[in-house]
Amino acid sequence: MVNLDCPICGCNHYYNVSSGNKPKIGIYSCPHKSLRFKAEDRSKAGELLSFEDELAIAYGIDISKGGNKLQLDFCSFMTTLSSGAIATWIALIGLMLPKNIILNPLQAIFFALPALLFLICVVLFVLAYLPSPADPEIDVLEDLKNDYATIINERSKYIYLGLTTFIIAIFLAILIIIASRSNFVL
Repeated sequence: MVNLDCPICGCNHYYNVSSGNKPKIGIYSCPHKSLRFKAEDRSKAGELLSFEDELAIAYGIDISKGGNKLQLDFCSFMTTLSSGAIATWIALIGLMLPKNIILNPLQAIFFALPALLFLICVVLFVLAYLPSPADPEIDVLEDLKNDYATIINERSKYIYLGLTTFIIAIFLAILIIIASRSNFVL
């Protein structure tokens, strides 16, 4: 139990604080006015939350509900688009190639490569969409900021890899279409 001076109402309030070795800046709520303030675990006086602190709390609540909605929506869209691109590519191959053609193994791999790259894209975007194993402590401000940055950076890596693979697959598919229509030997 810690007795803190509330900067909101001016009263003393008692709060349960975890017994850690290092003091952490915690987020507390004034029971009289239902407003939040921050204070170091072992200090007597609290201070009002800054705009950055309020934003970090909102991020923490966002993380606990599943993460950054923009990233999750993008991953969901790209997963659908990439899986649809596999079927579209297979249909285009069926339209491009004559019915009686027999491909050698190198040509078959060359024609299948965009579909395989689109499949890799699906896997990368699904990995970015999965929930993060981090369970942030919403009451500890520094941990909250670090956890949010870690989750965003981890998802961003998968998103960048997936987007790069998708662009390479599209570029390769266009090159294959141009080469097959220009009578180049594949």
